[in-house]
Amino acid sequence: MLRSVAIGALAIGGVGCASGPESGTVRPPATVKLSVGGGAMIENAPWTVIFDSVISDSRCPIGVLCIHAGEALLALELASPLADPLPHDSPHFTLGTTPVAIEGLRFTQVEVLPLPRQNVKIDPGSYQVTLKIEAVGG
Repeated sequence: MLRSVAIGALAIGGVGCASGPESGTVRPPATVKLSVGGGAMIENAPWTVIFDSVISDSRCPIGVLCIHAGEALLALELASPLADPLPHDSPHFTLGTTPVAIEGLRFTQVEVLPLPRQNVKIDPGSYQVTLKIEAVGG
């Protein structure tokens, strides 16, 4: 049975690039835009990728000269209808500027919005992430 968080986060949609909190189904290689709590079912894989939260955001604010660009670290989860519905049974991973390969898929952070602004706190629920999802291995 698919975890309730995944069921509530999905709406069946088209293949390929999508936007908004629900993105439907994507077929790798694909780019998908997710809001916090949103997910996308991955075609030909037993997984739904869910954007849980932003763990930290050290990106350089707009208009500020920074020595280091910084990065946003994302908390993601792979939920599966084949897995036991207990939280520890679903793979969780952190994604920053370095791509992550897990369960035969490679996830790359393409864009994180909103962009940081000096002296402006970003509401944790307002983040959106664009991910590139690719199949890896044989």
